[in-house]
Parts: sequence; structure tokens; C-alpha cells
Amino acid sequence: MATRVKAEVIEKYRKDNKLTVEKFCNKCSISKQTYYRLMHGNLNINALTLIKIYNATRLLCSEILEVDD
Repeated sequence: MATRVKAEVIEKYRKDNKLTVEKFCNKCSISKQTYYRLMHGNLNINALTLIKIYNATRLLCSEILEVDD
């Protein structure tokens, strides 16, 4: 079972709320390096990073993660 982050959902949220990458990262308390790893599909990220994004954006887990069976 593979899981991937839906980068397009995070990017859409960022653009809809008129946030720069820097402002989004500050809001979520993540580094820009972590943000770019997410955007490029790198799944080698800490679960805490996803929790920070969930809390800051109020997006649901099911909206951000996609599970392939």
C-alpha cells in the first residue's frame, strides 16, 4: 500500500489564501526545504510535518493524502 501527498491540494490552498511559500511555511512551522520536498513527491518526511500542515490549514487528512491499494 503506497501513500502519496497531494501536492496540488496544498498548492491550491496556498494560492487561494494568497500566501507566499515563505508565509505558508511560517504558518505551518515547517522549513522551505520540507515544503519543496513535499511538492516534489518526496515521502521521506516526518509525520509531525503533516500534523503541522493539518493544524495550520484545517484540511482533512483524506484531502492531503492519497492511498493506493
